[in-house]
Amino acid sequence: CYYRLGVNARAMTYYQDALPLCLGQTSTKLCLAATLNCIGVIHFQGSTSKSEKAANALRQSLELYEAKSSSSTEVATVLNNIGRVHFHCREFDRALEIYQKALKMRMDLLNKDSIDIAASSFNLGQTCHRKGKLDDALEHYAKFLEIMSSRRNKRYSDIAMVYRCIGDIHREKEELKLALQFFRKSLAASESSPKGIIVPELSASLNKLGSLHFEKNDHESALQCFKEALTVAERSLEPDHPHTITTLTNMAHIYKHRGDYAVALRAYQAALERQERAFGVDSVEVAATHSSIGLAQYHLNDFESAFESYQKALRVRREVYGSDDHLDVASTLNSIGLILFKQENYDMAKECFHQSLRIRRRLLGENHRDTAVLWYNIATIYFETGEENVAVKMYREALRVERHALGDEHPDVALTLQYIGRVLLQQGNLDGAMNSFREALDLERRRGSHEKAAFARILNIMGNIFLQQANVKEMMNCFEEAARIFVSLPPEAAENLVVVGYNFYNLSKLHPPAAPVA
Repeated sequence: CYYRLGVNARAMTYYQDALPLCLGQTSTKLCLAATLNCIGVIHFQGSTSKSEKAANALRQSLELYEAKSSSSTEVATVLNNIGRVHFHCREFDRALEIYQKALKMRMDLLNKDSIDIAASSFNLGQTCHRKGKLDDALEHYAKFLEIMSSRRNKRYSDIAMVYRCIGDIHREKEELKLALQFFRKSLAASESSPKGIIVPELSASLNKLGSLHFEKNDHESALQCFKEALTVAERSLEPDHPHTITTLTNMAHIYKHRGDYAVALRAYQAALERQERAFGVDSVEVAATHSSIGLAQYHLNDFESAFESYQKALRVRREVYGSDDHLDVASTLNSIGLILFKQENYDMAKECFHQSLRIRRRLLGENHRDTAVLWYNIATIYFETGEENVAVKMYREALRVERHALGDEHPDVALTLQYIGRVLLQQGNLDGAMNSFREALDLERRRGSHEKAAFARILNIMGNIFLQQANVKEMMNCFEEAARIFVSLPPEAAENLVVVGYNFYNLSKLHPPAAPVA
């Protein structure tokens, strides 16, 4: 009774008390096996740290049942539970092997529409999904639905959950129309349940549907789903329920993506209050939300508050992970470095960037794109502090990594080439600067960006270099093409057109013969 009520600690006490009573009677081996099975399940539901205790109790139970018969429904049940322990420990190959054995046994012993066969099919589907065997997972989930949908007393919560799992698989396969179809089926199944029974499933289905709309850039539909999920959760669940927290976080992500950082900040703060009560102040979830709050504050130019939020995230992550060798720690150090850079605290910013770089190089290797970001940030500090030679060296290292990790045609490559050009221009190396900007221009042209503001800005800079070189013909070609692009752009690009106009004015003063053309 206590186990059914979810009071596992009290249930465990009674099961432990029952053990010596079972041992004291010669005819109660099956009772002992059943008790050990229940003890194993409770250990398994506790935490990963108790997985070995769970496995030991379940193995003892299995031996007792197999002593009577090597194939029975009880043996299949214990095998299924052992499989769950391996799954819980992320030992998916072993879990798959045991689940298959349990399913075969159940299919030999039970009716084909047995709920136990459905349970084994679900477990196999879940395990295949984790192993990346998506088609096999779909097959097992379909078997589960076939059995559960034919039952008179349908378990809508389980059906809704499997529809969501199928939707997740189609989303991974980038079959978004099918994913959307199954998330809607999950939502319909959730709503079919008697009122109040499976509210968590209804909220979860709405969140899944909202997430898919977000991936399809349909932010309004996504936000509507999240708002409905929040209404359901707040009316029917305790305030700190995980579904409420997830929904608030999802809504905050939408607002952040739309650039509405003040509203996003309020949603993140509401989620944080609940997370701290539900998970504790030193949890991974709390650290992630501190980081999200810091980002919103950063975009609102509240650098002091952002710095404080990221410091909290860093402290929790270091405590949880036990060392700095984690990518979340590296990411937080990078964010702190960006704030210090904005505050012109260049020495401390540089130290944060270097710490983040060391972690990422250890964990990701020398040639990962995330290390290029750090080289780029460090280079920018040296550029700002007037150490152009070091800046060029750092930018070139960022460029090397970007080309290795992203390919020669990636937009980040074009951007880094422009920064190298800017440093060389600052040093008076006009030929070197021109080569960098020309390479960036060619890359943007190949990418089909020749009608965009970024392309025009590169032309404008090249025109300036030609102006300094007194190469009027090439300068005019650059300025004219830049002006043509800027004229075709929306009104917000007008300030860039003024820059080009100013360059034309400069030309007329420095080179009087060219004044009529200018």
